Amino acid sequence: MIICADDYGISDSVDDAVLELIQNNRLTASSCIVNCKNVKSSIPRLKEYINKIDIGIHLSLTEGKPLSNQKADGGLVDHNGRLNSFWNLTAKAYSKSIQSTSAYHEIRTQLEVFSDLLGMMPDFIDGHQHVQQLPVIREAMVNVINDMNFSPYIRIASLPGDWMMSELFRFSPKLTFNNMMINYPGRKAGKLFMKNGFHCNRYLLGYYHRKCEATFSEIVGLYTNINPIDKDIFFCHPGYEEKHRVDCFRFLLSGEFSRICSERGIALNRFSSMGTV
Repeated sequence: MIICADDYGISDSVDDAVLELIQNNRLTASSCIVNCKNVKSSIPRLKEYINKIDIGIHLSLTEGKPLSNQKADGGLVDHNGRLNSFWNLTAKAYSKSIQSTSAYHEIRTQLEVFSDLLGMMPDFIDGHQHVQQLPVIREAMVNVINDMNFSPYIRIASLPGDWMMSELFRFSPKLTFNNMMINYPGRKAGKLFMKNGFHCNRYLLGYYHRKCEATFSEIVGLYTNINPIDKDIFFCHPGYEEKHRVDCFRFLLSGEFSRICSERGIALNRFSSMGTV
């Protein structure tokens, strides 16, 4: 199972927690946000771990400012020049109100910044709030990757339907609904990505909302009941400050996490061990 920390670059408290987990062999991947204010100092800190973990880009299209020149009629930004909220972006994506050229230029610019800061193209691509799966965005991303001539792994949201409607639903109907919401575009995105020759994961484990009453330990126990294999990704959001991030960080460093992995036969692996789906 690949275990990936999202949001690297968003703040010092998140970055420091991610680095500590890497140093303690608790992560096999981390994805970076590159439109954050401290990006020039935060991202290069990962350089010394290039051979220890996989490093990807966490495409950010719903928070902050774009890195490319964007106008409101392109569909990515509002009239103040800030990236649209997730729900506004989603509505525009499904109504085809996003210009493919606008999405192309922003995705390409974020990839170029990543490459400049790390001296490499990302090992994999995912997205903040799973934006890489949305219509228009996913097609533009494929075009960018092909034009930049590299072959990243691409993350998609996917879970088995029978498991969601039984075990997950008993645990939390709300979590079931939320997973279904991200699995729907994930299925279509996965078909597109794999049609274009890109490798994708089998299942995406770990989704939960900030107001979820379950502990991170319970979340890990829930999703690992699915018997993860090397083609599955468990994504997480560790940090030193916000409660949900602290809970995640402390659990991943704990002996309980090691025990669960041992008892369930879970080995942590990198994307290069994933192969094809």
